[in-house]
Amino acid sequence: MRAVIGAEKAEFFADRDVVKALADKGYTVKAETSGSWAMEGQDLTGFDLAFPSSQAPADELAAKYKARQSLPVPFHSPLVVVAHRDAAEVLADNGLAVFDKNRGTLKMAA
Repeated sequence: MRAVIGAEKAEFFADRDVVKALADKGYTVKAETSGSWAMEGQDLTGFDLAFPSSQAPADELAAKYKARQSLPVPFHSPLVVVAHRDAAEVLADNGLAVFDKNRGTLKMAA
C-alpha cells in the first residue's frame, strides 16, 4: 500500500509494532510525507491512502477525489498556542478566547 501522510505521522508508520500489526492484517505501507495542504495540489495517482493532519485538508481531498463515505478520524491533534498576557487579553476582549490566571482556551468557532 502506498500512502502520503502528514510528516507528524512518519514516526507512527515507522514504528516496529505498527509495521507488524499492519503486516499481520496483510498490509505493507510505503509512506511518503507531505504537508497536509500540499496534498491537494499533488497528483495522488498511484496512492492508496492520503492521510493529512487535520479535518480541513481531509475534507478538501475528499471533495476532490469524491470520497463517498464519512472520513474516519483516527487521531486528534490538539492545538497549543503560547501568548503573552497582553495578547491573551486582546483575544479575550474580542471574544476569541477565555482565560483564567494562568491558561486560556481559544474559541475556535469565533
